[in-house]
Amino acid sequence: MGYVEWYVFGAAALLALCLVFCKGIFEEQKKKREFVKSLREDYGKREVRFCDAAELRNISHYYQYRNKETKGNIDDITWNDLGMDHIFMKINHTWSQPGQEHLYDCLRRPLEEEDELLERERVIQYFMEHEEERVRLQVSFASMGRIQKLSLYDYLNYLSQLPVKNNLVHYLCCIVAVFSMIMIFARPTAGFLFFIVAMFVNLFIYFKRKGEIEPYITTFGYLMRMMREAETFKKLRIPELSGYFDEMESALMATKKFRQNSFILMSGKRFTGDFLEIPLDYLRMFLHLDLMKFNSMLKTILDHMDDVLLLIHHIGFLDAMIAVGEFRASLPYCCTPTFMHTENGKRTVYYAEELFHPLLEQAVPCSIDASRGVLITGSNASGKSTFLKAAASAAVLAQTIHTVPAKHYGSSFFRIFSSMALSDDIFAGESYYMVEIRSLKRVLDAADEGGNVLCFVDEVLRGTNTVERIAASSHILKSLNRQNVICFAATHDIELTHILKNSYDNYHFTEIVEEDDISFPYTLLKGRADTRNAIRLLHMIGYKEEITHKAEEDGKNFVKTGVWRVFDAEE
Repeated sequence: MGYVEWYVFGAAALLALCLVFCKGIFEEQKKKREFVKSLREDYGKREVRFCDAAELRNISHYYQYRNKETKGNIDDITWNDLGMDHIFMKINHTWSQPGQEHLYDCLRRPLEEEDELLERERVIQYFMEHEEERVRLQVSFASMGRIQKLSLYDYLNYLSQLPVKNNLVHYLCCIVAVFSMIMIFARPTAGFLFFIVAMFVNLFIYFKRKGEIEPYITTFGYLMRMMREAETFKKLRIPELSGYFDEMESALMATKKFRQNSFILMSGKRFTGDFLEIPLDYLRMFLHLDLMKFNSMLKTILDHMDDVLLLIHHIGFLDAMIAVGEFRASLPYCCTPTFMHTENGKRTVYYAEELFHPLLEQAVPCSIDASRGVLITGSNASGKSTFLKAAASAAVLAQTIHTVPAKHYGSSFFRIFSSMALSDDIFAGESYYMVEIRSLKRVLDAADEGGNVLCFVDEVLRGTNTVERIAASSHILKSLNRQNVICFAATHDIELTHILKNSYDNYHFTEIVEEDDISFPYTLLKGRADTRNAIRLLHMIGYKEEITHKAEEDGKNFVKTGVWRVFDAEE
């Protein structure tokens, strides 16, 4: 093959590489355009992104990292009772790891002062009204991406415990490597042998240390992406967010050394398809360039951890507030809460008009106006528990993301507790009743500590016999009838509605019975329930009539006489 043919072949190969490169850029730009289009057109209509238990556990670590036993936090019992993991997933339209971790943390920390809530509202409203700025930030957050295996704060915590090692060993390895290469030219035989020995020693030390730091390079890679995107925020020129952007710019300046020449470490982390990477990888291994750079970057991060945390906080906050705006857009309607201050001995209040549960597709709205305890009665499956969860989650959302799924909402600031979806603890050796009374005790203790308490109880003391249940639960509920407490309690014990009629307001849900069919309007009505459906439901699903009919008769007889019929031995 002559020179001309070689030139033609080389030109063709170069052209092919250029075409492949250009195609890659074109495909990347096409994906970005489609992503931006979806951000605009699917706003408020995106499907809920499901998180499995492992991912939710990782997301929660930021909250646990910051949790200093703040009294107002939503505890695990209440969080699980209300199904807040699912509500979090409904709201979680974030695109970055800091965003979803910040949102989770936000939902677990109800505020009791309005200033920070009003700031959140200002930012939420801004993004809802300024699509272009919202989309540009969302593109940046998506470029940062999420971390699947661990929380970002887990990685940072591990980094903070990692000692910064001296580079002396790596400097010596580098000097020996260079000296061995020079020796090859001076004394080829001895130099080559020295080079082989130096190479094996350097590679052994390199891979030993590389294996130790490999997990942390993932963190560095994420921090690099985060800082790179944060550097573009200032160019957006958004006066309404200048306070956040200015603080981020200061943090970026403080960590500038972390990003300088970072390609020495980061480019060797993954295969990029760049032919130059192959010789660079060998240089890194032989001269320990990336190991020395890692130690330098680690020292910078540890020296400026507060700046890194500030960056993560502000990025997470902005991403989370955009997500809240999209959550609002996904609801049929919602409102911002009005908070009433209840100093000077005033009673606490809770008011909601056409409240609905945000997870239900066709929820029936209910209204409630309470300045003291509320007892809710009604048949099985009539809507009592769902209403309690809707009212409780509304209070949480009001004091966290300043958003309520209702037409109007007003309340005092509360510490929020529930005792609803409990179960026995096999591993702790505790019965259902023991778990239940411990759960209720924490509510009573919170009320005794002072401050406003809003609590929700489903079937008080269901884990014990009827006589003691009514006797004990009536006094527990009576003790929660205070100026600083509003208690919502669902019960099947109609006796409680009479015992506590001077302390609690009565509401109920009912059902509509038509021949062998039963339906529920799920409408909250004033007064106590006067119907039952447990025996009718037995009949509807196929229990024998000799069971259901006799049970119905015995029930009516007990209501009239207060005495249960004793069965004959032959019955």
